[in-house]
Amino acid sequence: MKPLPPPPSARSLLAVGAVLTVALLLHAKWLPLWLVGTALPVTVLALVARWRGAGPVPALWRLLLLVAVCAAITATQPSFFGREAGAALLASMLVLKLLETTSVRDARLVVMVANFLAMAAFLQDQGIGQMIATTLLLLLVLVALRWLRDDATGGPARMPFRRVAADLPTALRQAAFTLAIVIPFAIASFMFFPRLGSPLWGSPDTTPRSRIGIDDELELGSLSGLALDDSPAFRVRFLGDGNAPASRDRYWRALVLWTFDGRVWRGSRRFARLRGPVPVEAGTPRYDYEVMLASAPREWRFVLDAPLSATPDIEIGVDLQARGEAGSRAERRYRAISSPSYRLQARLPEEQRESALSLPEQSNPRARELALRWRTAHPGDDDAVIGEALAMVRARFVYSLDPPPLDRNAIDEFLFRTRIGFCEHYASSFVFLMRAAGIPARIVTGYQGGYRNAAGGYWIVRQSDAHAWAEVWLQNRGWVRVDPTAAVAPERVLRGGAAYSSEVSGNAWFASSGWWNGLRDRADLLGAWWQRAVIEFDALRQQNVLERLGVEANDRLQSLLVWGAMTLSALGLAGLLLMLRGTVRDSRWRSLYREFEHRLARAGVPRASSEGPRDFAQRAALAHPESADAILGIASGFIALRYAPEERDDGRESVRFDSLSRQIRALRLQRSRDAAAP
Repeated sequence: MKPLPPPPSARSLLAVGAVLTVALLLHAKWLPLWLVGTALPVTVLALVARWRGAGPVPALWRLLLLVAVCAAITATQPSFFGREAGAALLASMLVLKLLETTSVRDARLVVMVANFLAMAAFLQDQGIGQMIATTLLLLLVLVALRWLRDDATGGPARMPFRRVAADLPTALRQAAFTLAIVIPFAIASFMFFPRLGSPLWGSPDTTPRSRIGIDDELELGSLSGLALDDSPAFRVRFLGDGNAPASRDRYWRALVLWTFDGRVWRGSRRFARLRGPVPVEAGTPRYDYEVMLASAPREWRFVLDAPLSATPDIEIGVDLQARGEAGSRAERRYRAISSPSYRLQARLPEEQRESALSLPEQSNPRARELALRWRTAHPGDDDAVIGEALAMVRARFVYSLDPPPLDRNAIDEFLFRTRIGFCEHYASSFVFLMRAAGIPARIVTGYQGGYRNAAGGYWIVRQSDAHAWAEVWLQNRGWVRVDPTAAVAPERVLRGGAAYSSEVSGNAWFASSGWWNGLRDRADLLGAWWQRAVIEFDALRQQNVLERLGVEANDRLQSLLVWGAMTLSALGLAGLLLMLRGTVRDSRWRSLYREFEHRLARAGVPRASSEGPRDFAQRAALAHPESADAILGIASGFIALRYAPEERDDGRESVRFDSLSRQIRALRLQRSRDAAAP
């Protein structure tokens, strides 16, 4: 009868559960909330059941759970294919696999697939925080595999929790040593392996959930979801004297939206692709700055209003939209020059005028009526109409991070019923009113504000700084920025979105705390270094590094092979030295044991060639009962320190070696004539 495979021990189950939990948490930001909320409790319950010796869940129940999970993922994900859906499916399968895990082989499979799931998190985020968390998971993976190896070779099935806790530091230390050995290989591969044309995490993902930050469409309520998102959108370093404009002038322009269908504002491909001299007349001051994007860029770029020029790979259109190459390989760092004092497009082409006045037919009739009433009261006076709109907003409306939902006629709903909104509500309704009054207007989206990182000397613009404002075209003045949000919530513009959101959400104490800001600044500085040194290390930067090492472009492949061979040889030599160090250390123990054998041999008890330390000591103890305790104690100490790494690597090896050496030297034996035969 075929023997049953060995089951995982209690401590191995704890390690497997820790690996799976950390892998799930690494994806928690992108997995569906229902999956995270159910997977973690099910993991804990499955581990508790295994701990108590319960059998696997019946196959029928597992099949029903599989069908339910697939149906739930299909219902909650826009597509069954893609990063989020794939990660959700793999995480669900892992939890279900845990329900049937009864052998060491099954546990090993859960650990290795959980390791793959954790690596897949780099498809979403390559930040230093993700790297640190994944390194911790690798330590747990190595601990779990080590304990599962012991289970497969007949280790104890059950173990007191106190013993598990005592064994954990040694296991973590050995896992850290293993990782330390492979780190040089990883660095060498990172530096010298030819860079791919497109990183693996540059694979396309068209699901809406993959879009982070502002988008090329604006719907009422779409930006309010970013109000409490503290993640960086980009970082800015002002060059020259390093001075930055005041908060009221820090409008970071991204997209210009022209068309409106009653609910959604969209950009115009026709105008976005118009190229030519930038139609802007600028005054002073002018700011020279460098922008460092925090994530893989899309087509548009963020520039301080109003941009005058930028690096050659950035194109600035007639509507001041800055565009570059999209994708993960696109440059995340660029320079630009801007001036907050400008006149934009003093002459408006008729085609743009028509687009800036167009409105969907038979939509929002009450807003149209209000705008016509203002126009009738102020014929030919556009400034007065603008003043009427801003006065109404200032007197009757409320700025909120959580505006109520709106129905079909969203502008009318907002202006005459809810009167509670976020920046896109005010910008949308203002532009609608201006167009209805015959004033060309459009929406601009981007970011407003920013926070200065004192540790790094640069500015951080966060997702919570996302903003929408309006531009109206006035005779002889061109496009003029009008921010209706500043009328209802001037502190939002004066302090920036991140600071205002922190105060409204009750986190003002953290935002104003000196130690918290200092810690956050240093963490962001570390993240910025990681992005510059690791994430942005592309083929061009690799070429620059290699050229400094004397590698020319025409013989790069040959040189890469030479450098790779040299690096691997150096690392192999280092590994050989480590092995020799272990061999030298083992030789000390063998020489000590030979001295023990020699003393027993002189006392008439030679060791047989096939005899192990334990059997040899037991036979010697029978031959010399007066020294039996000393002989057995020496043998036990040698076995523990020679064959148990956790005992040998606890930092007291030299002390124990000296103690055992003294015990052997103190052993006094008389020659036995009737020693037991080997």
